[in-house]
Amino acid sequence: MHFRNLPGEGSLAMKVLSQPARRAGRVLRRVPVLTIALCSMAFLVAAKPNLNSMLACDAPSLLSGQIWRIWTCHLVHWSFDHLAWDVLTLLALGLICEVIDRLRFATTLAISATLIPPVLAMTNPTMVYGGLSGLDIACFTLLVTTVTKQAYQRRDRLMVLAGITFLMGLVAKILFELFTGSTIFVQSADVFVALPLAHMIGAASGFLMVLPGFRIMLRLPQVSIGQGDISPIREQTSIKIGIKSSHQ
Repeated sequence: MHFRNLPGEGSLAMKVLSQPARRAGRVLRRVPVLTIALCSMAFLVAAKPNLNSMLACDAPSLLSGQIWRIWTCHLVHWSFDHLAWDVLTLLALGLICEVIDRLRFATTLAISATLIPPVLAMTNPTMVYGGLSGLDIACFTLLVTTVTKQAYQRRDRLMVLAGITFLMGLVAKILFELFTGSTIFVQSADVFVALPLAHMIGAASGFLMVLPGFRIMLRLPQVSIGQGDISPIREQTSIKIGIKSSHQ
């Protein structure tokens, strides 16, 4: 017995089979996989303290060719307090930034993660660097400057004022660390010293992402943040996450 496929039957079957994959792709785009991965790796490294000496960054190790430390050092933390503040901050910021624009978020992390350790090693050859705080500052600056820029374009004065206030708070935090040598949130006096230069580089990395010339150079798509939705133009979709000017 022979069965003949009806016209269009094959294409219809393909469409039906592809629908679950498309739904899975849309769901995955809304899951902050990079943020979850980074936070999980930081916890795994913290569970194996003997890894710190292999992953932390210092000038002699870089000069000897151990280049991987440039990126692995961000997973190293010197105390539970240090780990908790860094990971929880990245988790909170990543849940927003990565859902808004994963490409821009990943680019910000890549730039800050790559620049911070070598610059610190050159300016302070005796220092041993570890921690996610520089990346936290980069994500914070990315989020605040993006929201503030969009608010200015919408002439939303309240949101612009809120954004400027947050940025001034960041500047005050870095200045406090610069002049006192201590951190504001983490109890670090007996464990490590503050490195405000790492936070300056992180802030600069996040700020670069909102500059039109830098975005065009990296061929990053423009992102429009509206009242209550965040819609990457390249996808022509709106991801509703409830950001409104009244929720500050």
